Amino acid sequence: MKKTMKSIIAATLALVMLLCSVPAFAAGADETVKWYWWEDNYHEYHYEGVLEEGTVEFGKDTPEYIYYTFDAQEEGYYLMTEENEWLGAIMPEEIKNGSFYGEIYCDEHIGKIAETGDFASLWYLEEGEHIIGFYLGGGTGSPSTLAECGGFSLEYCGKEITDLEFDENSLDGLVIDYDLCFNEHSGREDEYHMSDVDGVTVTFSGGKSITVDDNGYYVYPQGEIKEGVNEFEVDFLGYKENITVIAYSLSHYIKSAELNNVEKYTDIKMLYDCNYEYNGDFSGETVTVTFADGTKKNYVLDEFNGAEIKLDNGRKYYIDVYYTFNLTECDLHISFGFYETLCKYECNVEQASFKENLEWFKFNIEHGTYWNVRNIREAFNNIFDVDSPFELINNIAVFADVLIVNTSVILDFVSTELGMLI
Repeated sequence: MKKTMKSIIAATLALVMLLCSVPAFAAGADETVKWYWWEDNYHEYHYEGVLEEGTVEFGKDTPEYIYYTFDAQEEGYYLMTEENEWLGAIMPEEIKNGSFYGEIYCDEHIGKIAETGDFASLWYLEEGEHIIGFYLGGGTGSPSTLAECGGFSLEYCGKEITDLEFDENSLDGLVIDYDLCFNEHSGREDEYHMSDVDGVTVTFSGGKSITVDDNGYYVYPQGEIKEGVNEFEVDFLGYKENITVIAYSLSHYIKSAELNNVEKYTDIKMLYDCNYEYNGDFSGETVTVTFADGTKKNYVLDEFNGAEIKLDNGRKYYIDVYYTFNLTECDLHISFGFYETLCKYECNVEQASFKENLEWFKFNIEHGTYWNVRNIREAFNNIFDVDSPFELINNIAVFADVLIVNTSVILDFVSTELGMLI
C-alpha cells in the first residue's frame, strides 16, 4: 500500500508540474509552502534545494521547518541516519493547489547505527522525484534549532533485504515479558516483540550491509515459550529467518529488593477530596537488590525515583520506586521497569485533620477558580477602556455576562468542595 501511494504521489506531482509548464519542483531559494497536517492547521516549510545522497549539515540559520526535492535513481530502501533523535522526517501524502497535505513516515525505524550511534530509519522509495521534509520535534531536553540537531545522511541500500545476522550474544539471556513480550495489539496470538537488540547486521540485495543496535523485532515462536532455549521466526520488513533465543523469567536474575529508610515514606494522609499527602521524592535514597545468586548491590535513586542496574546477561534496566492508590489503601512499590514488582510496602493511611483539610480546601479554591476570577477582573477593567459612550455601554453588558457566567461556575465549584469538606 505504501509503495502504491508513493507511486500515485509521484505521478500526481509530475502532472501538476507539467500543467503548470515549469520544471518539476522548481522552487526558488526563498520559496515556502504550506504543509497541512490537519484541516486548517499547517506549518510553512522552507525550500532548501535538491537533495543528493550523502551527508547534510544544517547551518545556524536553517529554519525550523524545511523540505528538499530528491530524485531517487533506483527503487528500493534508502537509509536515513540522523545525529539527533528530535529531528523528524516526513513526506507528503498529497500535493494540491501548491500545498502539501498529510504525512508519510519511514517504513521502519531500525535503532542506531552501531559505529556512530546515529538514529537510523529505512524508506522504501519508487524511482523518481520525491519531497522530503524535516522538522524539529519538541520535548524535555530537545534542541531549540535544527542546527543543534547536526544533520542527516541519505544512502541507497538495495531493493530488498536478503539477510539478518544477529551477534552471538544479542539473543542470549532475554527477560521474558520484558525483553520478549507478547504483542497484545497485533490481533495475532503468536506475535511477540523482541526489544533493544544490539549487534544485528542487515544485508541488502547488492551486498550493502549495516549493523544496528537498540532495535526491536517481531518474532513468532515455533512452540511454547519456556525458560531457556526457544526457537522463533523473525520477520523484518518481509524478510523471514529462523533464530534461537535464550530467555528467562525475571526471577532467574533477581531475588528481591528493599528500600532503605522506607519508614520515612509509608505514612500517608488522605485529604477530604480523596487526594493524598505524601513524600514522593525518593531521590538520593538507596535500593538494595539481592540477585538470584545471593549477592547484593546498592543503587542510589535519581531525581526521577529510578536507578539503572545491569544484569548478568549484560543488559541494562531500570528499577523504579512509586506509590499506587486504591480508594483508602496505598502501597509503595519497587518495580523492575514498571513491569514487575520486586517489593511492596503497605502504607499507613490516616485521615487528615480538619486544619490540614481546611488548608487544602483553600488551595483548591484558589487554583480551581483562578481563571474565572481572572475573566471577571479583565472584563471589569475593560469597562472604562473606551473611546465612546456606545463602547462603554457595550463593555458594561459584556462585563455583566462574564460576571454571571463565571460567578455561577465559581459558586458550583465552591459548593462541591464544601460538600466534600463538611
